[in-house]
Amino acid sequence: MSNATHLFGIGAAKAGTSWLFKFLESHPEVASPAVKELHYFDDADTDTPERALIKRNEEIQQDIVTLELRRLISAEGKKRKLASRIERLKQVSALLELGYSPEAYSEYQQAEAARTNAKLTADITPAYALLSKATLKMMAGLGQTTKFIYILRDPVERLWSNIRMVADARAKSNAEMAKISNRIADSILSGEGHPSFLRSDYAGTLDRLFAAVPSADRLVLFFERLFDQATIETLCRFLMIAPMPAKTHRPVHAGATFPLDDTRRAGLSQLLAPQYAAVEARFGALPDRWQQNMTKV
Repeated sequence: MSNATHLFGIGAAKAGTSWLFKFLESHPEVASPAVKELHYFDDADTDTPERALIKRNEEIQQDIVTLELRRLISAEGKKRKLASRIERLKQVSALLELGYSPEAYSEYQQAEAARTNAKLTADITPAYALLSKATLKMMAGLGQTTKFIYILRDPVERLWSNIRMVADARAKSNAEMAKISNRIADSILSGEGHPSFLRSDYAGTLDRLFAAVPSADRLVLFFERLFDQATIETLCRFLMIAPMPAKTHRPVHAGATFPLDDTRRAGLSQLLAPQYAAVEARFGALPDRWQQNMTKV
């Protein structure tokens, strides 16, 4: 069994986690995850921690069916690649079918590392940012070395991107997407709330993360600086993998574009003012984009 490092990427949602996944997926010292977001611990703080596993397994089973159909009509070389991916998804499904067991999760990740003699395995699931201090502490103790990365994006920009993603999934046209986006923003501004707003609590996540995970095993990055070569080198040193050039100019899963009007921007800036203040108090000077939106508070 391998003693590879395991990484939890806990968000934030719409803050570069897909880019991080793609970067790690292409690194020769990383066991390429079968899926980006495993969602294994989503419900660990509830009385039914297996609920998230059941839901995720249903999604993976559907992916397997889809890939099996594609394999039937693919060329021989493509068939082999699809067969390999299907087999790995079946292994993930087998893990989920065992029920909630952090020990089984850890064993699966170590087996993944041993499969390719990798130094690192990864589970990039932004939903983990909502977990309690106790659960984060438990996760930090799963392996010989377990590390956490949390990427922060300008609060207004992150929330608006998250809102647009939700709206885009529901809408049948750009015009409808714009209407839904504005409706969600108005709901948040009126105090009704929305799941996307829960991911905006940087202060709460940072408090829990810093209390649960030793400083040597956590890294907080800014999305606005994520694509600088210096940041990439810092990332690789933290993960104890060899530095590698990254594709820094190609968006991954970029959301549909639709401008946020000045009135709603000002309202969201005001609502998120405590997040700007908390991050500034903890880390000092903020990226320019953050400071631009802070001036609107």
